[in-house]
Order: sequence, then structure tokens, then C-alpha cells
Amino acid sequence: KMIVVRPVASSLIGAPIGEDFWDDAPRHNRRILGDFAIGAKLITWKDFEKFETEYDGHRHENYSPSTLSPVYKVTWHLAAKYCNFLSREEHLNELYSIVGHGAELRATLNQSRPGYRLPTESEMEYVTRAGTLTARFFGEKEEYMDKYVYYQRNSANRSNVVGTLNPNDWGIFDS
Repeated sequence: KMIVVRPVASSLIGAPIGEDFWDDAPRHNRRILGDFAIGAKLITWKDFEKFETEYDGHRHENYSPSTLSPVYKVTWHLAAKYCNFLSREEHLNELYSIVGHGAELRATLNQSRPGYRLPTESEMEYVTRAGTLTARFFGEKEEYMDKYVYYQRNSANRSNVVGTLNPNDWGIFDS
């Protein structure tokens, strides 16, 4: 399931003052060029193995016990190849040019060219915060974290099935 995002002309991204990462990524304006769609859930091992049947990705049963857990240890190059695979599956344009172990986006992001691509850093932060200005889309109270995200305290030190917690206000899970 894809969620269509229609960003405002200029978005404030980066960490609010007091957030752990403020020194590395202070608040600043960033323009997101047009509407885009993003998956409502993270890519699972089951999804990814349809594309790369021999990819082991270092999946370890203790840390990723389910094929419905998010895939991890995927290189940017392999992620770009996966985007092209999804585009081919739906008869859309392949947006990445793959050469050897490299990949580059064929079209600039402001062109209307249907196909799958990776979100930009600004797009990912925008959808993760669901357009809010707080450190987390659900506000500042840490006691709400267990309802929306897996992290050290509630994950039992392993990945969990995607989409089992509540989505953000835009319908995006595990953000």
C-alpha cells in the first residue's frame, strides 16, 4: 500500500532544539519538489526475497525471527535495483541506471515520471514526522513511543513484524 504525500512548498526539517540529534541536524527549511508516494510499511524479508531469491542479508533468526520483519543490511545499490524490479513488476519506468555496483537516478526528482525510487532524506523525515514540528509525530511524551515504534526498550533486541504498532497520522507504520 502506498501513501500519497502532498508536501507544503517549504518544510522545516531537522531536529528541534533539545532533541538528541540537534547538534548534527539543526532545524532548517527544505523544499520538497512535488507530490510523491511512499510505502505504508517497511520492506519485509518476504517482499525482498521475491526480487533477490538468494539474498541472505545476514538474516539471523535471533534478530529477525519472521519473514515479515523488515529487511536490513541492504546496500544503496541493491535498494536501487529493488526499485527497478518493483517498477518492472508494475510496467512502470525503471528510474535507476544500474552500472556494475553503481546506480544513479535517471530522472530528476521534479519530473513527473512514474516508477519506484528511494525517498530523499528530506522526504523521509517529512513523512516520519507526519508534518509536525515536534521531535516525534505523536508529540514529546516518551511514554507514547511503545504504541508507535520499536526501539531498544520494547523490541527484545530483535526486529519485529512490520505494521503491528500504530501508524502515524498519515497512515505510515514503523516510522
